[in-house]
Amino acid sequence: MSATYNGWNPLAVKVTVTTGTTAGADITVTGITTSDILLAVIEEDGTSGVTADNLLSEASITDTNDVQCSTTNTTGKVLTIWWLDVSALSEA
Repeated sequence: MSATYNGWNPLAVKVTVTTGTTAGADITVTGITTSDILLAVIEEDGTSGVTADNLLSEASITDTNDVQCSTTNTTGKVLTIWWLDVSALSEA
């Protein structure tokens, strides 16, 4: 028996932390594909400590391993959480 939600496995969630960049530039998120679904893109601005902004509405998966945001964040980190499209994986 598999646990699915609208065809997605809720256990297939991935998380990564990357360095921010300028608006419109690719952020490398290793392993993400265009068939995956972004759940959260959270910016830590690097100057305010625990203050974080949710950038999900500004973010998109532009290509395999690439996410773009329309906000510049060159001093902080970006936490990206996504739902992995397990249907796109091949079974070995």
